[in-house]
Amino acid sequence: ANRLARVLRQRGVTSEDRVGLLMERSLDMIVGMLAILKAGGAYLPIDPAYPAERIDYMLEDSGSKIVLSQTKVIEQLWEEKQWKGDCLDVRKIDFEGMDESNLTPVNQSRNLAYVMYTSGTTGKPKGVMIEHIGIPNLVNSFKTAFKLKNGDRITQFANYTFDTSVGEIWTALLTSSTLILVPEDAIYNYGAFERLVLQQRVNALILPPTYLKHLDKNSFSFVRNIIVGGSASTPSLAKEWKNIYINAYGPTETTVTSTLWTEVEANQNEHISSVPIGKPVYNTQIYILNDDLQLQPIGIAGEMYISGDSVARGYLNRSELTKEKFVPNPFSPGEKMYRTGDLARYLPDGNIEFLGRIDHQVKIRGYRIELGEIESTLLEHPNVKDTTVMDWKEGESETFLCAYVVFKEPVPSAELRDYLSQKLPAYMVPSFFEELDSIPLTSNDKIDRKALPKPDISNQSKEYVAPTTELEKKLVEIWEEVLEVERIGVTDNFFNLGGHSLKAIQLISNIHKELQIEIPVRVIFEYPTVQQLARSLQNQERVESQSIEPIPERSYYPLSSAQKRIYVLQQMDLSVTHYNMPGAFFLEGSLEHQRLERAIQKLIERHDPFGLLLK
Repeated sequence: ANRLARVLRQRGVTSEDRVGLLMERSLDMIVGMLAILKAGGAYLPIDPAYPAERIDYMLEDSGSKIVLSQTKVIEQLWEEKQWKGDCLDVRKIDFEGMDESNLTPVNQSRNLAYVMYTSGTTGKPKGVMIEHIGIPNLVNSFKTAFKLKNGDRITQFANYTFDTSVGEIWTALLTSSTLILVPEDAIYNYGAFERLVLQQRVNALILPPTYLKHLDKNSFSFVRNIIVGGSASTPSLAKEWKNIYINAYGPTETTVTSTLWTEVEANQNEHISSVPIGKPVYNTQIYILNDDLQLQPIGIAGEMYISGDSVARGYLNRSELTKEKFVPNPFSPGEKMYRTGDLARYLPDGNIEFLGRIDHQVKIRGYRIELGEIESTLLEHPNVKDTTVMDWKEGESETFLCAYVVFKEPVPSAELRDYLSQKLPAYMVPSFFEELDSIPLTSNDKIDRKALPKPDISNQSKEYVAPTTELEKKLVEIWEEVLEVERIGVTDNFFNLGGHSLKAIQLISNIHKELQIEIPVRVIFEYPTVQQLARSLQNQERVESQSIEPIPERSYYPLSSAQKRIYVLQQMDLSVTHYNMPGAFFLEGSLEHQRLERAIQKLIERHDPFGLLLK
């Protein structure tokens, strides 16, 4: 990182300069972040999976003159780029003999650390400018919440273009912890992710609730705490994971997290309707205000404003929007507060309850989306006359998007989806497209959202084609369960029926469970109909899932090859204890005698050797 930082300084990078980071999840990515900050610049994370047009815009708008990338990414993407800046391939830089000592810092706490682009109402993403002071403030808050100790292990689950990654990466690197980069294949496979968490003895995670609900708690024996954020959580999920569950809330504009709630045990009311977002983190003030910026009493809803060290500088090149969203703090002259657009209220115990949005911004699978950006992009299509986009949700199911379109000439949904995919990230492409004669309006000429029809999934498919083989019938059952749709035909497209990447993960998990067939998530994208998928799985090897039965109790047992090796090594040098891994667990607080006895009994039932020791 120090050597790469010197290369950047030689290229002219200094304080406040934005440097693009266009990389796959890798060690290079982490080294690149460190190098940019050490050189004095601010890193700009860009996902190589973004459409070329979006990448070009981000580089141009940010004023980046240099991009750090990798050979593989450059070969795949760079020819499509219009941006004419300097691209450094970190794989081809000759670091031999270069000074590797720490550089003299050139930044102060109020200089830029990173710029992260989020969805914008104008049809273009907007860059949020975060200063250095926000990161240690976040890290200290997470360190306390996670109860971190030296040597703890933290996963990087989130994409580095998503602000949650800031909490994961810098909390690990600035607290003497180990950062585990989760491979993308493991993220898209619940079982593989659970195995990684267990094998890597992970102590702390940050996960979206839509992902956590599919995981098995038994795989998290080493996990001390999980911070859950990105979208609204549910009471059932909080209670299921109680003792290690922390609910988090925070916009990108306030350095990832503004509040934390850790009191799952304290709230045992079965009829609770929502999970509180908690209390402010360190050096953060939360105000619930009315339209006149007056404080609302406890229990009364108002708009949430956030002030403190973690508030962003503003939006890059958007002075009017910055002025609108970052307003003077009337309770602390000279400071500013961020206007979130979120409705909330204070509860009697000091926690805050999130009540929803006051505008048309939504969160889909943890990503914040301005519906106006999707609408603006759709209107650029030559055959789209008018459009509006709306989010839908039923019960505890995941939120999805539907685009309502008035055409000049009819356009198939698949073509619209393709069109948007070339301009927007995948999570911003609506699951459904509904054709209307006109967009309904209120008497004030505003869009009448209540009059918009609920998406009719049956219209998304072609003529119904029934399954014919046993495999097709079983796959249809699995699809109907995952998508919560009835009467799916074998030629219906998974993504036209509301499927997305998280649903695809759930689909392959259910296929493995029901059919004993393991497939990577990309297969669902390659074969998006039941008919296509069935053909690809016909000759697939089946992997039987069998539980391991304990062998009968004996006075001694034959050694495995690995155990024999340990014994031989021990005999070669009797003064050394090979593979001795001592560990201790401490029970904090008092336990009633009966509860302690039940706990020990459960331990024995799970691990027979403990029973032998206790005997």
